[in-house]
Amino acid sequence: MAELCTTIGDFAISFTATSGVTPSRGARLLIASDGTYGLAGIGDVGQGFAQYTVSASGGSGTYKPWNGQGTQVGIASEAIAVGDDVYTAANGKCSTTATNALWLGRAKQAATGDGVLFEIIVSSPASI
Repeated sequence: MAELCTTIGDFAISFTATSGVTPSRGARLLIASDGTYGLAGIGDVGQGFAQYTVSASGGSGTYKPWNGQGTQVGIASEAIAVGDDVYTAANGKCSTTATNALWLGRAKQAATGDGVLFEIIVSSPASI
């Protein structure tokens, strides 16, 4: 699944995953009204990206918020080339498709397809 093997930056916030959700490393996370975190949808930027895969439904993890230093690691929903504009996609992923999506930034690293981790230069997402 992963082509990227480094952690960029060190600022993290702990979270508890919503019951029935096990976020993978690089998933965009969105806080729910009960304080747990689920996967951000195409119309939500979310609070940040999961730093590690959560081991069980409702488990704990850490995420790197948008204001964290450095770049972000995201999960691609399709092939993404270096320099492509990156947008939100369903299920906490990222895409190059702008329709009904929010712009996140530009790809610093390529992703060969769905489920592949890649590096994003984040540029103040629109809905923060």
